[in-house]
Amino acid sequence: MGSGRLKRLFKWLVDAGCTVSPKLQVRSSKTGGRGIFATEDIEEGELVLLLHPDVILTGDAALQEAPELRGIQDHPLLAHPTLGVAPSAKIVLAAFCMLKWADPASTRFAPYFKAMGKHRLSEKPMTSTLPFFWSDEELSELSGTLALHEFQRQFRVLEQDFLIVSESLRSAGGQEAGTHTLADYRLAYIFVAQRTFTYNGPALLPLADVANHYLPAPDHRLNEEEGRQYSREMSSSGVIPGEVRYFGMKAVRSVRKGGEYLHNYGLHNNSVDLFRYGFVTPWIHNSTCETSTRLRLAVAHLPDRLDAHLWRQHLLEAVGPDISADVSSCFGDGLLQLHDFARFWSTSASGEALKEQCGFEGPQNKQTTRNNHRRNNNTENILDSRKAGSDPLPRLPSACALVSLEEELASSQLIRRAVKDALSAMPGGSLQEDEDRLESLRPGSRLHCAVTLRRDEKYVLSQVERHLADAESKLRGSLKKGKGPRTTTTTTTTTTTKTTATTSKAYTRRSTASTKVGKQLEL
Repeated sequence: MGSGRLKRLFKWLVDAGCTVSPKLQVRSSKTGGRGIFATEDIEEGELVLLLHPDVILTGDAALQEAPELRGIQDHPLLAHPTLGVAPSAKIVLAAFCMLKWADPASTRFAPYFKAMGKHRLSEKPMTSTLPFFWSDEELSELSGTLALHEFQRQFRVLEQDFLIVSESLRSAGGQEAGTHTLADYRLAYIFVAQRTFTYNGPALLPLADVANHYLPAPDHRLNEEEGRQYSREMSSSGVIPGEVRYFGMKAVRSVRKGGEYLHNYGLHNNSVDLFRYGFVTPWIHNSTCETSTRLRLAVAHLPDRLDAHLWRQHLLEAVGPDISADVSSCFGDGLLQLHDFARFWSTSASGEALKEQCGFEGPQNKQTTRNNHRRNNNTENILDSRKAGSDPLPRLPSACALVSLEEELASSQLIRRAVKDALSAMPGGSLQEDEDRLESLRPGSRLHCAVTLRRDEKYVLSQVERHLADAESKLRGSLKKGKGPRTTTTTTTTTTTKTTATTSKAYTRRSTASTKVGKQLEL
């Protein structure tokens, strides 16, 4: 079973009523950490671990042992989050780990903490691939990416979480208040984020959390629903219904003697897996819908249109200097909504005419609503008429007789400029240049991980650009044939494809239909 601490962990689990297969052994893995290995053949479907609730560390269990942490749940920043802080149960678990690493004997989970030791990342932060430990120069490889934006947001979130923990400890008068640093909390949070399973909320499951990740590449490109189903099929753990809520793990495939028992952590984009676990998967970007990037349209640089000054004023007040949308490799709602805005902005028709003939509704503008008695302009009236809480963007979801083919072409070109701007903001050159560079980098190195994330987002942008170019080619063909204004429209539901006369199945809204992504993209 391994070291003395691991033997004591196994004994503690068995004494608590857990079932641990005698075929399991914990030892070093080729991944660089520890893993679970088979000392004898394990057959597909064989139960390898059954954990009793008494050994499962939940947020409630942590609060029972450390009541000084109860203030975390009631902290005003969690009631009114400003940065989207982590769920309180994860903060409680991270704070509990931070406290008990210093004194593991003070908790009934001592065998677990002693077996795990203080987070191993603390021993070699300079070699870790987790972005927490990257230098500014290494992070700069992700300039212009949505991944870097999310990493920086998470860095700020953890700082805020630590303030919540520190204030809660001080308020409770705990002796630990002021003795722990942000670095201590960060390591504890990483430990929790990497190891939690879902069990009445996030929970730490001894021994189960040692298993390393495995998810084989699918044999075809997965849409969103297929991706979720594929991940479920490759998972081998879950709560077992009954009076006592055990957590069980079964072998989803056979493991030969000496082989490593692996567990599916779930299907995520590479930025999530890198931030949480420290690894990337080479096929995520072109085999799933998980990868996303962000497109931006600068309000100040939008082309002129009727009443542009009023619309720009509204947009600056409502959304800020940039109109942004997150676009996945399967396009999704983000690209659809951005095109709806671009279509509105590119038409020469007035808002009043669009309202009468196309069902257009302008967005809410608080400032214009307050000054309604001063307004008599049609655009101002549309801005004033929207209800509070409505979409801040003016959008034209369907083409109508007032939108010409030239204007539809202009709307597509507006988005293409956003795509080119996004590509130019990223270092490393073209998509192909990043693909070539990956061939020369050591897999698992920080630079390899950074270029992988950057490559993933460039791939999404290349797909969007290709799609727009195809749509524009069709529009130009229609213009050469002398076709007039576009009059064909179709309705859209949450499970069907929005179409236009020239770009059938251009975008697909998030759908539960089990169709191939290749068909959705029409590439």
